[in-house]
Amino acid sequence: MRCPVRHYIALRASGRVVRAAALCSVVNAWSVVARADDCDELTVAGRRQEAAAACAKAWTASGRTPQAARAYVRALMLGRGAPAPDDVASALGLAQDARRSAPNEPWAYAAYCDVAARIGDHVMLEKYVRELERVAPRHPETTRARAALASSRPGVWRPVLGAVLILFPGLATFAHAMWRSLRRRVRPTPVIAALAMSVAVSVAPVDVRADEPSPPPSASAPVVAPTRQPGNIGTWPIDEDKPERSVPTEAQRNRDPLAFGYWLQDVTAKGQLAAQRGDHEAAIRYFRALSKAVPDRAIGLTRLCDEYEAEGEREKAADACAIALWKEGVVYRDYEHYIHLVLAKQGPLSPAEIAEGHKIFDHLREDKTLNDGFYDLECQFSSRASDVRGLERCVAVAQAKAPDAPTTLIYEWELAVRKGNIPEARQLLDRMKASGLKPEVVERMNHEMGVMAGKHIALVVYGLLFVACSVAAATAGILLARRRRTKQGPVIGTAASVDVGST
Repeated sequence: MRCPVRHYIALRASGRVVRAAALCSVVNAWSVVARADDCDELTVAGRRQEAAAACAKAWTASGRTPQAARAYVRALMLGRGAPAPDDVASALGLAQDARRSAPNEPWAYAAYCDVAARIGDHVMLEKYVRELERVAPRHPETTRARAALASSRPGVWRPVLGAVLILFPGLATFAHAMWRSLRRRVRPTPVIAALAMSVAVSVAPVDVRADEPSPPPSASAPVVAPTRQPGNIGTWPIDEDKPERSVPTEAQRNRDPLAFGYWLQDVTAKGQLAAQRGDHEAAIRYFRALSKAVPDRAIGLTRLCDEYEAEGEREKAADACAIALWKEGVVYRDYEHYIHLVLAKQGPLSPAEIAEGHKIFDHLREDKTLNDGFYDLECQFSSRASDVRGLERCVAVAQAKAPDAPTTLIYEWELAVRKGNIPEARQLLDRMKASGLKPEVVERMNHEMGVMAGKHIALVVYGLLFVACSVAAATAGILLARRRRTKQGPVIGTAASVDVGST
């Protein structure tokens, strides 16, 4: 839902600025509530894909609040069977962000409970149910988590049946051996001792993975370690020098999606710590591994873009940001960051950069939640790219949102100068002086207007000269052609008369 521009302009024109701002804020708040309602309804209906899309939009529109993140996780964890590793990783990342921003609220712990219930991790579910009871013991999320924990606990018949199934083969073997020993009249003591040992071994817990063939060692596949590295949440190790070697394989992710989610959190945390202490080269290594592990997500590439920029490598930063813009999880801040990186380029923009900018702004206009809030960014880009059509679009929005703002006057002046409308540009300069813009800025703009007006006049003069030269050349050509025809006419006639006389 968009802010009603006509009512907004009418209220601004009548001097009721506060009421105009209140009108837009109420409409925008209603839009956020409507998106949250769509998220809840689709989640309750069990329509996972539609619910996840609606919850993602509600999460972005709400400013990434913990409550919206928790609803997004609930939508991602819909369904039966083993969830996709990417969904688990996204859900854990959302829960971690919610816990960081609101550690004393139940939303993050409820999100963790949803993940634990979906992947069947009873220990993890117990842990976060205790956190919910600590933070909000009477909250509906706590009640829901307790119910999930109670339903996940195995019944009494399961361990009894398991014990019977484990003991039965041993007891049958023991009885068969006793019968054979009595029949052959051998001493049963050694046989009994051996079979008792076999029964004890059968009763003892057995690692079902011991008989599986161990995979061949790979330089790019992490080996599941029984102990954690210092500071890690998960058990999968990370190569500190070349983290990309530690990226899990597809089979490992599918076999243990929770461990993969922990690995993603460990890599992200290590990259953030490296960035905080100023070691941007190390942060780049970690975030390259993160982007390799989840290539269809924007998070690794956007953080890689930040670190390249911090290292002063603008071109690499712009490339990383450009790739991230068309991945899942991208937000408005990522588009804004890329445009600023392009504007920081020395010299004119390339046709590819201009085309990419047009594509981005066309995409942003499709998102109704932004409410044309990117007009200032589009005006900056269009001015740098000398794009008159882009300036016309953004200036129209700027005039509706903030007609008296100095930036709006500057963009209007830029558009007037590029169109060659010098009288309108001079009027806008007078309005800038009255609005309190610094005199040196106005003087510089006046000088630029004079230079551009001179260029415009020169182009007009050159155009007129070109037209005059073209007309003169065409006239000379016509006259020359006529003169040649006049000269050739009598010659042809004389020859004809000579031929007639001779006959």
